[in-house]
Amino acid sequence: MTTKLEDFEDWRHNFYHWGRYVRNDKNEIERIVEFKDATPEEQLITEVNPGFMAFGSAWLWPNIKLLSNNNSQHEYYLTSLPGIAFKEGYKIPSISIEAHEAMGINSPEELKIAETLI
Repeated sequence: MTTKLEDFEDWRHNFYHWGRYVRNDKNEIERIVEFKDATPEEQLITEVNPGFMAFGSAWLWPNIKLLSNNNSQHEYYLTSLPGIAFKEGYKIPSISIEAHEAMGINSPEELKIAETLI
């Protein structure tokens, strides 16, 4: 799933540090880049990752072993999997959900924001 924002203003600032969907010139998803690893140009992308992904298990288990922690946070990013699949020739389908449905609540401030959206 993806969430497309008009901008990162007002309550949408909560999405600013989320991963970005990088699409090619055919509008296909090529990969997800985490904010801390994104270039300044990629940080301008307003299609963000709310963290919902689904994979076939026959593909997932062999490919999850390909993840590395060679990134700015030294973490194993599950969000690297769509990029691996794309390089293998898979098309990455997506559906977009409304930003207010994707917003996480990780602080009292975010709870207050979420309460104003319902």
